[in-house]
Amino acid sequence: MTNKEIDTLIVNKLFGWDIKGYNSYRNPLVDKYGNGMEFPFSPSTNIENTWEVVNYLKDKVEFFNLDYEDGLWNCEFGREYSGENEVSDEKVELAICKAALKAIDFKYWIN
Repeated sequence: MTNKEIDTLIVNKLFGWDIKGYNSYRNPLVDKYGNGMEFPFSPSTNIENTWEVVNYLKDKVEFFNLDYEDGLWNCEFGREYSGENEVSDEKVELAICKAALKAIDFKYWIN
């Protein structure tokens, strides 16, 4: 999965924002404040955007883990620690984004 595909899924599935287009770096352009101003949003490559994903999901799941071991970032969002849904990547942004997409797919939300 490309970074553009990851960003697009997070924009659409997690935040529910409409994509207004893409900039020259292929980052989605979104109006996240509803004021008509479009901003690039690329959590797969921009750590500030990545933390927006973390902060959004931390309120919706019971468990969040992020650690670094043996050259890999490990991340998991869920109801409790199981390790089954943990995602690892050399880049922290990608570990977080992939774990977020996994949480979306399995609906690990607090009701």
